[in-house]
Amino acid sequence: MKKNLLAMAISTAFVLPGAAFADVKVYGKFNVGLDDQKDEIGITSSNGTNSSQQTAGSVKYADSTWSLHDQNNSSRLGFKGDTELGVGDLKAIFQLEYGVNPFGSEAVGGGSTAQSTFSQRNIFVGLQGGFGTIKAGRIDTPLKLAGEKADQFNDEGIGDDTNLMVGETRINNIIVYTSPKIAEALTVNLAVVPGGGRTALDDTNSVDKSIADTYYASLVFENEMLFGSVSYAANEPGSLKVDGKASVSVPTPIATQASSAGVDILRVVGAVKPIVDLELNALFQQAKGIDQKGSATSATASELKETTYLVGAGYSIEAFKLKAEYGQTKADYSDIKRDLMAFGIDYKLNKAFTTQLYYIQYQDKDRTISLTSPTTAVTDPKTTAFGLGVVFTF
Repeated sequence: MKKNLLAMAISTAFVLPGAAFADVKVYGKFNVGLDDQKDEIGITSSNGTNSSQQTAGSVKYADSTWSLHDQNNSSRLGFKGDTELGVGDLKAIFQLEYGVNPFGSEAVGGGSTAQSTFSQRNIFVGLQGGFGTIKAGRIDTPLKLAGEKADQFNDEGIGDDTNLMVGETRINNIIVYTSPKIAEALTVNLAVVPGGGRTALDDTNSVDKSIADTYYASLVFENEMLFGSVSYAANEPGSLKVDGKASVSVPTPIATQASSAGVDILRVVGAVKPIVDLELNALFQQAKGIDQKGSATSATASELKETTYLVGAGYSIEAFKLKAEYGQTKADYSDIKRDLMAFGIDYKLNKAFTTQLYYIQYQDKDRTISLTSPTTAVTDPKTTAFGLGVVFTF
């Protein structure tokens, strides 16, 4: 009853000339984890855990620290709807989705910074019709959306592939076009991000001011058995996940702690269900830094490159799902290799409620980092997590 009243209230708040949004859906998810984490790398589980422990290659040493947290900051509350515009099949659409921290706004888990109770997720307005869909706002990029099909541990503990590779981005000020399905299987996605006067990603003495300073494209094939996609991101703001971090074997021409202001990414994803209960998935990605003139740490960022592959499988037995995943990101310049191994069991009580048991391990091979508490150095550092998760959707 309360949910229906809330939907009615939201629907009256969003109006267009002569028409109210007649169909507003309220939805959400609670994604809570309790795990024992030992973090030598500085990967944060979420909700403040170890959030202050990684600075310039140095991390605090957390030995088997238990924490209760929002898994991968993925709990949410959202509203979405549409209205007919009276012009052919044209509709106006909107979505307001906010991340929700179930544990309040105080700092927890050893972090020193208070966490926000609410945060922005996908928020947009758009048009939909026979031509496809166009949206503008803060939205998951086409590259990110394609990658979710290859991640058995999406939003589960530290297993989400955002800790393995670059490109898992939800970006502001983006315009996204999605085509209608071609032959009931093929979809084209195109997106641009106007620079808006930001410092140019390739020159600190210039600004980005065109309509497509960052752009994305993806081609997606999907039917009941197969999924395949090829995605590309050009000039995406941010640095690489592994390459450029301090390492034993970093050559001398570039700073040992280098970074890039922007990256180019190519991603290929495939998934198949050869039988009803079996899922097989794979991902391949190459990412490269962009040289930024005038920057001490990014002037030769094109020397920083990463290659990632990820394979996984899931098998369902009635209400249970057994799953496993292995991945690696190899840094071309610093020669660091980040390995991921993950094993899990899901138990689905009903359509809305799932429990999880997982073990996840990352290891940065050929990397040496400094630790504090105690003060020491660790070669080939690891981060491990063993825990339980509860996911409730509505």
